[in-house]
Order: sequence, then structure tokens, then C-alpha cells
Amino acid sequence: MKPLGEAAKSGKQILIALIIGLVFAPLLIFGLNLLFHINPTLSLGLTLAMVVPCSSMAIAYTGLSDGNLELATIVVALSFTLAIVTVPGWLKVFASSYHLTISAWLLIKTIIIVVFIPLFFGYLTRVALLRKMGVEGFEKIRPLFPSISILGMFAIVTLIFYGKGKARGRQARCGGNCNGTSGIILCHHTFVFDVL
Repeated sequence: MKPLGEAAKSGKQILIALIIGLVFAPLLIFGLNLLFHINPTLSLGLTLAMVVPCSSMAIAYTGLSDGNLELATIVVALSFTLAIVTVPGWLKVFASSYHLTISAWLLIKTIIIVVFIPLFFGYLTRVALLRKMGVEGFEKIRPLFPSISILGMFAIVTLIFYGKGKARGRQARCGGNCNGTSGIILCHHTFVFDVL
């Protein structure tokens, strides 16, 4: 947890990342929707994709590019926490004509499940690995974690397509299953990168 505390002191970088993700990106997609006169349904989908904060896969990309994992973890956690306010706010501004309702409790529950629980278990795993292997042993296996994360993501994507194919075979809609698998992806990546 000490590296996370040190990364939390990088206020300027955190602020820039949050402004880009939570302010600039939604405004950009809104402007593009207006500029190109995009179909209203597609416009709503693009708006939703841009107002929801980045997934923890951003942490995986940061790890693959030898970036600051702790800073990326803080940005993802803060993005999800601020999403309680920003997602309903942007949707009210951009998508009010679609009559959408967003449950604040659902957002809070999702943040706890997707960010904080895996973060806690990732920290416990890291402590256990450090005790068992020591710092040198842990540093030897540390480069494997981004690859494990990518493999886990591929496995989850395969399960999503399998589930969708199975559902389409029964002429059923995906419904809540898609949200659950998205949560699994986010939990997996948050857990793996907290171990780092």
C-alpha cells in the first residue's frame, strides 16, 4: 500500500487524467455526435461509452508499457468513485431525451465489488507472496502479471461470446449477464494489478 500512498501525492497527474477521462472525453463525443449527425440510438451508445470511466484494463495497458501502475490504479479507483456523480450528470445533460434512470446505489455497489474488494484481496495476495517468496522471489515473478491479466481477459471474453452465443441460440437477450461479465473483467484486472 505504500507505493499507492506515494502515487497519491502526484496530484497534477491524477487531476489531468481525471479531467481527460471525466470531462474532455464526454464533451468530445457530444461534439462529434452533433458534428456528424449520428443516429440517436448510436449517439446514446457512444455517449454511454464515453461517460462511464475507464476500465481497469487501463491498468493492464499501463503495466505493459512499463508505466506507473500505482498511479493508474488510483486514477481508475477515483474515476469509478467519481462516476457516482459524473455518469448521472452527463447522462442528464446528454441523454435526457432517452428517459434513462441511473441508480446511485447500483453505482456504489458496482464500485465496491469491482474496485475495492479485488483491491483488498490483491493486497492480501501480495503480502502472502512476499512472505512466502521474499522480495527477490516476488520480483522474479512480477513481470508475469501483465501477461496473466491479458490471458484472463481473453478467457473472460471467450466466456462472454460463449454465453451470448448460447443465449442467442435460445432466442434470449443478454440482459444482466453482460453487466456481470463486465464486472468479472474489472475485478480480475484490479486484483491482478494490486498484486503487482
